[in-house]
Parts: sequence; C-alpha cells; structure tokens
Amino acid sequence: MFDNRVSRRTFLKATVATGASVTVGTTGLLSYEQWLEASENAVVYTKNTLCNGCTNRCGMIVSVKNGRVWRAKGNPDCSNGLGTLCGRGQAMLDQPYATSGYRVTQPMKKVGDNEFEPISWEQAFSEIGAKFKDIIQKHGSETLFIGQNPKAFGTFYLTRLADALQIPTRVTHNPSCNTARNSAMPLVYGAVHSSDINNAKYIVYVGRSPADGMRPNQARSLRIARDNGAQIVILDPRYSNSCAFGSKWVNIRPGTDLAFLLAVMHVLIKDDLYDKKFVEEYTIGFAELAEEMKKYTPEWAAEITDVPADTIIEVANGLGANKPASLIEEAWKGSVGCSYENSSELGRAMACINGLLGNIGKKGGIRFSSDPEFGKVDGPSPKAPKGLRRLDEVGAGDTFPFTVASQGVTHLVVKKAIDGITKGGIVRQNNIARNFAGRDVMVKGLKSMECLVVIDIFMTETAECADYILPEPTFLERREIVENKGMRVCITDQVIDKIYPDTKPLDEIVAGIAKAAGVSEFFNFTLDQLNEARLKPLGIAYKDLLEKGYITYKQPQKEPVEGEVEKFVKTPSGLVEFFSEKCLKENYPPVVRWVPPLVSPDPSNLNEFRLIWGKYATHTHTATITLPSLAYVSKISNADWIWMSSKRAKTLGIKHGDLVIVENEQHTAKLNVKVTERLHPDCIFMPGHFGQFATRLPEELRMAANPNDFTPFMMEKFSGTMNAHETLVRVRKA
Repeated sequence: MFDNRVSRRTFLKATVATGASVTVGTTGLLSYEQWLEASENAVVYTKNTLCNGCTNRCGMIVSVKNGRVWRAKGNPDCSNGLGTLCGRGQAMLDQPYATSGYRVTQPMKKVGDNEFEPISWEQAFSEIGAKFKDIIQKHGSETLFIGQNPKAFGTFYLTRLADALQIPTRVTHNPSCNTARNSAMPLVYGAVHSSDINNAKYIVYVGRSPADGMRPNQARSLRIARDNGAQIVILDPRYSNSCAFGSKWVNIRPGTDLAFLLAVMHVLIKDDLYDKKFVEEYTIGFAELAEEMKKYTPEWAAEITDVPADTIIEVANGLGANKPASLIEEAWKGSVGCSYENSSELGRAMACINGLLGNIGKKGGIRFSSDPEFGKVDGPSPKAPKGLRRLDEVGAGDTFPFTVASQGVTHLVVKKAIDGITKGGIVRQNNIARNFAGRDVMVKGLKSMECLVVIDIFMTETAECADYILPEPTFLERREIVENKGMRVCITDQVIDKIYPDTKPLDEIVAGIAKAAGVSEFFNFTLDQLNEARLKPLGIAYKDLLEKGYITYKQPQKEPVEGEVEKFVKTPSGLVEFFSEKCLKENYPPVVRWVPPLVSPDPSNLNEFRLIWGKYATHTHTATITLPSLAYVSKISNADWIWMSSKRAKTLGIKHGDLVIVENEQHTAKLNVKVTERLHPDCIFMPGHFGQFATRLPEELRMAANPNDFTPFMMEKFSGTMNAHETLVRVRKA
C-alpha cells in the first residue's frame, strides 16, 4: 500500500530549498503548523509527458510537489489536445495512487484458480522463458501470440519480441473497436482517411460522436465547422452530445447505415452530382459501381432504414452541391468499426462516396497522413516470421484475407485455446476478458492456455486468468519510446519516482523475457539509446524533446500538395478503386453491395430490442473505471443507466428511473432506465464502460452491467470483428 506519510527528512529538504524556517523537536515530528508551512512552500517542478488515458496520447505538463503529482495542464504544442486536457486526462493523475488491493505491485504466479503468490523477477523471467521455449519446441511458435493495446511503446517492444521468437500472431483491442473500418477502407483508396472538418461545408458523421469520444481537437473542429456555417448531418440511432452542434440528426434504424449510404450513392450517380472529371482521371470501376447502385433507390432504403426517402435525397444533394468541400467523416467504432455483419461494407461505402465527391487532398475534403522515418538502433534486428499460419487465420488466401495484420482477430485466438490450439501468449494492457464479446468463452480460453503472461498495472479480469502477472509502473512513473502525433514527435517521460519499487517498465520486462528465452541479442540496447537512434534522422536532440515534450520534425513532407491525388492513393493501381481486384481474387464481391444485419428485433414482440452501446466522454472503454473520481461522476450522473425510447417505454408501462430486467440467453441484469426521445425505438442503448467482474476491484468502483455480457461470441465474415451490436435482448419491468 502506498504510504501517505511525509518524513522529517522530506520536509527538511523542502524547507532548506524554500528558505523556510522550521524548528523540529527532539521527537523528529513536525507540528501541524510546521507541516503546513513546509508543504505550502515546497519546491514545484514541471515535466512534459503524454497522457495515457486513451490512444490519443495528448501532451500534458505535470507539476510535482513534495514528490507527488500536484496538477497538470495541456501542452499547447500537442496536435491532439491543443493545450487542453479532458476530464479523463485530469483524472489519470490519480492512477499512481490507486487502491493497492487492485494494483499489482510485484510479479505474481498462479497457484490455483484466481489464486496467486508473489515471486521474484528472476523466477518469473526464468519460468516464462523456459515455458515458451518448451512450447515452441513441442508445438511450434505459431501456437503463441502477442496481444496489446496498440500504443508505440508496446508495439515496438512486443513486435520485436514476437519477431525474435518467430511468433506470427499479433493481436490488439481493435477487433472490439475499429478493425472492420480499418480493413475495408484501404480496399478503396489504400488507407483510412482523416477529414478536414474545419474547412468542410457539408459533413456526414456515421455513428460517430466527437463530443462523446476521445480527442479534444476533434470536438473543437466540430464546433469550428458549425461556427463556419457548415451543414453537419449526424447519422445515429442515438441523439448524442454531438447532435447539439449538428444541423440535422438522422434517427436511423440501427444496423442499416449501409443501406442509407448505398441510396446516397444511387442519387449522386443518377443525378450527376458526383465529380465526373475526378472519376474519369483518378478512379477505376465506376461503370461496375454505377450498375450495382441502380437498385438501391431512396425508396428501397427508406423501408430498411426508417428514414424518409426525401431525407436521403436531401443528404445526397447536400454532398453533391458542396463538393469537393463535402465528405463522409472517417468514424471510428460506431456502426463501422466492429458492430454489425455489414460494418466492413459500410466502410467501403463511406470511402466510395468520398471518391465520387472528388474530395481527396482538397480543402474541406479528406487527407491521408504520413509518419516520420524513425532511425534504427545499432545491432542485429530480428526478421519477421514467414510461412507460418496465424492463429487468427489472417492473411492472403486464409479466412480473413483483408483484416489488418497488425490488429488481428483477438477473440478467435483466445477461443482456440479451449481446443488446445493456442498454447500461450503475452497480453499487455488489453483486458480481453472484459472488453470482448462472449465473456464465458474469453475467460475459459484465457484460462486454458499453458502459459499466459499478463503485463498490467491492475488486477483486471484478464490478469485473473493469467499464469504470470508482471507489473508495470503507471505512465507517470516511466519513460517510453519516442513516437509521433501528426507532424510532431513526442515522448512519455517519467514524472515521479516509482511508488512500488518492484514494478518494471515494459522495455525491462521484454529484455528479461528475451534473455530467458534465448534471444537477448536483439535487445542489447537501452531505452535511451533507442530513442537517440530514432530521433537521429529527424535532426532532433533527445534532450530538447525531453524538455519540450513535443517538437515538429523537419523531415521532408511525404504528403503531396493539394490536388496531387495520385500521390495520396495507396492502392495497387494507384487509383481510387470502386472495383477491387483483391476482393475478386479472394472470392469476395469486388463492388460494395447491401449486406443485411444478422439479427433484427421482432416487431410483434414488444419486449424485444436490439442492444447497442457506445461511450461517454468521462470514460475510455473500461480502463478508466479504476479512477475513483470518474466512477463518482458516473454514479451521480446516472451514467450506467440504459436508455429506452419514450414510445416503447410507454407501451411497456416503464417510467424514467424504473428498475428493469434486461435479459437474453447470455445474461440477465437489473438496471435503471432513462426514458428519452433521443433514441430510435428499435433499440436500447447501454454505455460500454461498466460491468467489471474482477474480484479484487473495490466495491465502490463496481457499476451496472456491460453489453459484452449479453453478446455471444461472433465474428464478422469480412474482418473477424466481434459484431458488437448484433444482439437482441428482452426488457421488462422488474
């Protein structure tokens, strides 16, 4: 447990530094007045670092007083936060001081079901290395995997370790987030785009809510676009907080966004609203696309989407009239990331509309970013494995030929452990047991492995399934790898001393495992040597970056000037591909088409709903529920209540605040209900942050249920994502 007491020595040092005069008695104790004076006059120093509250990694300037984090503000040079920190970022300052009963403070080894004993680092490394070598010798390296939340620090070290051990399977949290989008859009223009929201005149958000999401700069762009007079259409079955900035909320039936966009393309093509010159010069497959779109009329889509045909025509006209400063925003999770059996096709449709608008590289259109070419550290580098089939069946000619290889199909890897196929792996800060659908399958699979190593800060649901738990210090207690955000390089730097001395940062953990596994030659460098090497081609001094936190790099831009479309597009043909030869080769339809959702509620069953879920701005997935301040905010704001439309609630005799039973074959829970006009009547909405079942989590941090409890194990056929919203539940008054 963290010791909050302040020693005589600490305050004597503080008083000497500040010139304060304090008399200490013979007992060595300070009076309250003396303590208060020394505390108030203590030296304050600041350090630049990056927030770890989500993957956006906003820059923060942290003030430290008496050896503890005191306060923080945003780094104005940060391209994501733009000098601001959201509420989550401020709450993350409490993470080092989290409840010790939930914090992992030393290496642990499983000695029974959810029973662990502390061991030394030497024992942990030795046993893990020996078990991995034994698995590789008996079953092959293809039976192991590496899993993480894909941030730069973990990506570099764990990918390097996977290459050193010839482990082909690398998975992330993305199949529970945005893998469908990330796998589909590149088929059209080679990458996932970003949007010039500030300068756009007509914007369509598809299931995305920047005001409830993750990046302060994107929420700010939404406000700037509104203030500039842009028309903002929000396609969402829920009236999210972003709708307050929008011009039009399209209350669409969940799971039917694809039908809406197909009909938009029908109108764009039929009424000659697309950019003909752009299509002729920079695209292929337009004739095939036009032929396929003929059948997707606004009237056809209206029946499916519950959106009037006139609204569909209005949106198509708005996009066409304002091109090229009009766009379909790239979204994230929403309806395109991992939610429906048609999420990947929706990603293709979004990209095709942008292609028809000719907005690539244009002001108010879409863009593609490039990363700096970081330098490499001296010494041997391991080669990536070749010729080994991945556990998740990702790759050309396999089950999931389009899925982003660096993201994988995490839940399939875990499920295969039940049948003895997946033998073990390393999971870092990726709470698979809680954050993927099919909870029972995930827990059983994780527990079935011969050697599962979890690297984390807390005793999460996934950590409780591990054979070994290796503790890291929090982000404020460690230095990480140099990374980039936009055209700036940045770094997470250590702000305070480690609170628990027996924790180790990832670079030391990986080096220890590598040595025990016999591949230490690939890790004969320090973190500082690596960072120096990465910065060398950019002409940036390491000490300057540590001092400033963010520095714009001077490497020549790879992004073309506006209008050089052919340099933006990264497809095999170098053109926007409405017709995909890659899809044809893999026996998948080469042109985007209608794919219905897997399930739909029965209109005759008044108690049946589709379960959809999303985020509040106060939390990042389930990770931030460990922060007491955010848990308190969630409780007093009733953030863990489900939403139900007023129309359906009236039919069922349910009133605002009532306790209801939500159930299906997977799970049953009693929850309070928010009755609202802000939701499509076909569905209920449940926030995705709650429902933790880790046994060591303090009771005051436990809240409500999680949508993954109700969702069975599934995989979208295209990308393998978990079909998070393909779930039906019954709701009745408790």
